Amino acid sequence: MIDGAEVDQAGRRHRIRREDGQWLFEKRAADGWDTLHATLGLPARQVDYEVFHHYTSTHTRSPFTGQLVVMRLAEGVGRKFVGRRLVTEYADGRLETTEITTDRLAGTLRALDVELTSAELSAVHEFYESTKDASLEQL
Repeated sequence: MIDGAEVDQAGRRHRIRREDGQWLFEKRAADGWDTLHATLGLPARQVDYEVFHHYTSTHTRSPFTGQLVVMRLAEGVGRKFVGRRLVTEYADGRLETTEITTDRLAGTLRALDVELTSAELSAVHEFYESTKDASLEQL
């Protein structure tokens, strides 16, 4: 990792920098830089990744269980479909948020390049309907 290194990801600026013994991963915002992640920069072992993976894929409080999560990045636009909301973020900082009802689910998934068989789509519809009253953490 190189302190101060910046990259452009489809029109979005990101950087990594070192501050007070931490590595900060940041995204450029209209009014400066927003920190997305931070790490102490300590050595990690395989078991550390296994524990993180187990939590994010199984724990009930993980934002990746109990709700749909699809993210796509294209030139100048990022789309994040989490739970029942589709958030479109443009490189200039504009945000559009849309609640996705069950009747719009299939089209929304297709627009995000998620191709499902009819059996898979049926299962996703059933899951979506069963979770419509749940309030889960958003990403």
